[in-house]
Amino acid sequence: MLLAMTPVRIRVTPLAAYLLALAVYSCFMCISTLKEHQRRQYEAMTANDAGIDEDQQRPSIHRRTRSLDPPKFVTVDDFYSWLSSPETDCRKLVRFGGTYCRKTVDSDKNVCLDPDVALKPRNCTVYSFGIGHDTSFDDMSNDFGCDVFMFDPTINKSDVSSQLLKKQKFFHVGISSKNYTLLHNVTYVDSGGGEVIVGKYNTYDEIRKLVGHTNQVVHYLKVDIENTEWDVIPYLSRKGLWPGIMQIAIEVHTMAIMDLPPENVMDELQRYARILLLLRKEGFLRVSYRPNYVEETLYKVPGENRSIPTCSEVLYIRRGPRLIDI
Repeated sequence: MLLAMTPVRIRVTPLAAYLLALAVYSCFMCISTLKEHQRRQYEAMTANDAGIDEDQQRPSIHRRTRSLDPPKFVTVDDFYSWLSSPETDCRKLVRFGGTYCRKTVDSDKNVCLDPDVALKPRNCTVYSFGIGHDTSFDDMSNDFGCDVFMFDPTINKSDVSSQLLKKQKFFHVGISSKNYTLLHNVTYVDSGGGEVIVGKYNTYDEIRKLVGHTNQVVHYLKVDIENTEWDVIPYLSRKGLWPGIMQIAIEVHTMAIMDLPPENVMDELQRYARILLLLRKEGFLRVSYRPNYVEETLYKVPGENRSIPTCSEVLYIRRGPRLIDI
């Protein structure tokens, strides 16, 4: 038996057609947006992964130029702005030592513990030139596990030697660009007494022989030698004595400009910059800069009511090839 099929007629009103078209359009837009979101998320993940690998292999370097010629400074501020600009990063920058002096922390040194230059506990060597009467840096380096070799010809040898820690050795000698002996008249403020100390100065290579470290790696070289760095740095470069040194902490002294005629100040600052660029030639890059706000070392800017610190703590780390032809 055949059944009669009654045709069904559907009437589409204009409103229904609009709503149907809107639903289809919204569906396509949702799918498109989802795909775009997934694409961007994938690109971001890829970029992040690549960035992490790159950072782990090679820390970022901000060095604007590899030139060994210093920029032409027009003002005193130009020089100190250049000196305070980092040339590379240290992800784990810590401070060793430090004591309060004149309402501020003094004698503390920045140390970089990034893997490529890190001081490894129980397997690191520190040379500390310039002890004075504050061994807090040397004591913390000892506690960290480093062998610490301390040098200073201006202090009483017995005062230091009687208080040495397990991994410390003291040598009554200072670093210079030549070998000589100098008398130091020392006055003790607390007792009012004083004494004359015979100070012996040797070159870095002679000091290495004295210590017995002809081929020993020096993981950290602290240089706090009261303005003599301007002779010692060129000497080490001339003699090729930088290999084996991983980090250099220098107390940079530029106080000489305070006694110069204004017309000679910029020439002196240019000379300082040329000497510091010798470190870049050896593959050292500047990591940190911290000015010392000691009243006696503040340079009064002519014609202005402000001062600029001329003494600062600067840390360099070995992170680059030796530059020969630039």
